[in-house]
Amino acid sequence: MPGPIAGFNNPNNVKVGLAASPTNSAGQMKDVEIPLAADMYETTIMSASGWKTFLAGLKTGLLNLKMNYDHTDTNGQVVIETAFINGTLLFFIVSPNNNVNTYTFTAYVKDYKIHDPVNNIVELDGAFQISGSVVVA
Repeated sequence: MPGPIAGFNNPNNVKVGLAASPTNSAGQMKDVEIPLAADMYETTIMSASGWKTFLAGLKTGLLNLKMNYDHTDTNGQVVIETAFINGTLLFFIVSPNNNVNTYTFTAYVKDYKIHDPVNNIVELDGAFQISGSVVVA
């Protein structure tokens, strides 16, 4: 069984673009998170023996990214910023383990936050609303 994977060994783990199968990596990546969720519809009836029952419903997800701000990253961070301004759908391929496994999906930029503290480096946080299905390979 493979052991834990160190995130720092995966520098090109987020590929983003304006067309399917993007090849450009977003640079200066520090943290990647993909929370996925499913609606749960309660189906409990009166004779359920004290336990609730559910039926899985629609699924949704986000992509949350934290990176060092780099406006010279024209194929990654600038593409993300422009997509936020224009409301453009982006294509993503995200891999937590050097492309052994991938999560492919489209998403809109939901939140775009530049953080410029007086005592630290400038960071960019982005939240992306997944639109449609996630293909896991």
